Amino acid sequence: VSAYRQAIGMEGTRDIVVGLLGKKLFEERMLYRKEEEVKLTKGLKKESDMPLVWLMIDEAHMFMPRDEENIALQVLLEWVRVGRQPGLSLVLATQRPEKLHPDAISQCDLFISHRMTSQADIQAVSQLRPSYMHQDFDKYYQQMPRARGYALLLDDNTEKLWLIKVRPRFSWDGGVTASAFTE
Repeated sequence: VSAYRQAIGMEGTRDIVVGLLGKKLFEERMLYRKEEEVKLTKGLKKESDMPLVWLMIDEAHMFMPRDEENIALQVLLEWVRVGRQPGLSLVLATQRPEKLHPDAISQCDLFISHRMTSQADIQAVSQLRPSYMHQDFDKYYQQMPRARGYALLLDDNTEKLWLIKVRPRFSWDGGVTASAFTE
């Protein structure tokens, strides 16, 4: 799908590919989940020929936009809302959370965010603020070290917010962060 993502004028094709792939995986996994439940009710071992599925989407705001419809959106929203039950997981990556559909943010179980400075982005992720968080996200971002690699990790399962440091990448990086000054 990433090849389609880069092609100008191929946005519709990209959405169709993700929508069809997502729907097919969802339907197949639902069938296998039903088989697993039947086996459990019969006292048999819960085995499946189809493993749990992880769908990872970069530039998620392009497939799950906040203010517009596309073919992939409804399929991915179905993953977000009920995907855990049949054994489906969705990993979304974006640098533009304010452009992402609100349900994609509010249904998030695990959230990782590097430092953000855009108020629109911070407000968008503030929808995640569960009752166990003691302050707004913008306060946490202000308290983060400014060094490269630091991120906030919000884990809804443990009901904790962690400050983590991500190791530097070992692979080649085609992009560089623009800076007016050398570090």
